[in-house]
Amino acid sequence: MITYPPFGPSGYVFLAGLKDIGREDVLHLSRPTKKMIALGVAHSPETICTPLKYCVGALATGVEMGATEIAFPSGMGTCRFSMYYELIRLIFEDMGYDDIVFHTFDYHLPIDLLKLFKNLSKNKSYAEVVAALLRGGIRNRLLDQVDEQLNFYRAFEVEKGRTEEVAEEFYQEIINTRRFQALSRLKKKIPKKFQEIEVDLPSEIVRVVVVGEIYAVLEPGMNQDLNKRINELNVAVKTGVTLRKYTDIGAKINPFIKDPVKEGARAAKKYLPYYCGGDAQQTIGDLILYKKKGYDGLIQLYPFTCMPELIAKDILPKVSQEFDMPKYSLVFDEKAEGAAIQTRLEAFINMLKRKRMAKSKENN
Repeated sequence: MITYPPFGPSGYVFLAGLKDIGREDVLHLSRPTKKMIALGVAHSPETICTPLKYCVGALATGVEMGATEIAFPSGMGTCRFSMYYELIRLIFEDMGYDDIVFHTFDYHLPIDLLKLFKNLSKNKSYAEVVAALLRGGIRNRLLDQVDEQLNFYRAFEVEKGRTEEVAEEFYQEIINTRRFQALSRLKKKIPKKFQEIEVDLPSEIVRVVVVGEIYAVLEPGMNQDLNKRINELNVAVKTGVTLRKYTDIGAKINPFIKDPVKEGARAAKKYLPYYCGGDAQQTIGDLILYKKKGYDGLIQLYPFTCMPELIAKDILPKVSQEFDMPKYSLVFDEKAEGAAIQTRLEAFINMLKRKRMAKSKENN
């Protein structure tokens, strides 16, 4: 049995991709539980990045449930994430899990990625593996599209819970659809279905973008369901970070598809001209880019001890002031509680609403 770390709805890409190459023995861990987190904290270095603790706890739980193989992304970046798998391997040896096979993949090396998936597959040809990888990128784009619709319509839905029901239906359809033509049709089907949801739109729609370290942004179990909390305050939210930089091989070779990571880095060049690891450049660049798109505020999420995002956090106040874009930074560790986050979040959102109303009166 093979498993991988929980990664919010984006984790469905791994589930569908492994099934595409013939792996039916997949253990999908949908969300870190308190028990998983406690297990990870107990066996991880105290000052290591919080996402590693979550991954250790979740994957160890997977091993206890029968997993003997672990798929884990790696890389050659300056973030410590690039070496997570090696540290997890050592931790697992201390825990007595000596016979676990790690399959690490580096999105910088597409040929090696192809070879890895060929070895993981059940007698699939290289053509079938390439098709599976391309489908993975398409599915990731569709999942991002669903999340974008979810994080808008949920804020204004009349029938509470309806938007999440529609989103879950599409998650399952994306996972189970294999034909490229059928996947292509979903691009138009998704927004049409969400538009059928009855909403009560305010006269002034406040929009917030959430950026920061990728795991803190994409895993609701870590960020205490932040997007949903923002929606419940009748505010639309957009996630500025995507897993596509790891999964979307098609976009990498297609010059007509914009790379959000590169776009963010270009926008941040004046303030952070070099890559310092993680998503720091994109965090700064997104403040500028989303201000130009008309967003009202930015929320930065980062795990405790995340050095790249701490660098971004120190630069953001200057950029925020220069572009008149309010920002708020939230740090998460294994002790984070929703109630503490809620109070500060409400204060920030109320400020954005007052500012939006004042701007509307000026224009009128």
